[in-house]
Amino acid sequence: MSKATIILAGGMSTRFGRSKPFLSLLGKPLLLRTTTQALKFSDEIVVTIRKTDSIQKYEQLLSNRVRITRDVLPQQSPLVGILTGLRSVKSTYAVILPCDLPFVNESVVSLLFEKVFEHDAAVPIWSNGNIEPLHSTYNVAEARLAAEKTLLMGQLKVSNMIDRLRTVIYVDVEELRRMDKDLVTFFNINTKEDLKRAEQILKLQSGIRSTQEPY
Repeated sequence: MSKATIILAGGMSTRFGRSKPFLSLLGKPLLLRTTTQALKFSDEIVVTIRKTDSIQKYEQLLSNRVRITRDVLPQQSPLVGILTGLRSVKSTYAVILPCDLPFVNESVVSLLFEKVFEHDAAVPIWSNGNIEPLHSTYNVAEARLAAEKTLLMGQLKVSNMIDRLRTVIYVDVEELRRMDKDLVTFFNINTKEDLKRAEQILKLQSGIRSTQEPY
């Protein structure tokens, strides 16, 4: 099964107030952290950016295994970035991720790829019914058609695209705790407080890794 990762880097970052893709987390830009993780579980990676952004700026940051493409429409919406990515990838299935997920869990994403096989989408769901559409896996061809129809109808919500898919597997997040006890794979950075919390998590993880290293 060919697998792609589509990383959305075209948001306005209104809540944070600065461009998140290049925001430094302990000396490493957020987008670089996310793409580094994605290289562990994907055959191809596409980063979508705004129509007005410089592709060269992103190329200077990222591996040459990462492809950068500008949004196909001028509207500011994750769905536009999703459609852009779905039109760009060659793989059969793709995981959609925002650029500000520093702790994307390889095992969690691998399980979501297993779940989506022969379906249109595998979407994590919380006990309160909230879903994680930007941490989900999709059948590229089916999702592309659904995204195009959704945008043609003037709708911009990713959930509207999912509603147009025929076979959606909803994955209880509690099942994902087996691979990621604290579910930090879903932790994204919207505020300066989130950034500080991410620094704490990274330091804790580094401390755990160092204590497990053989002498």
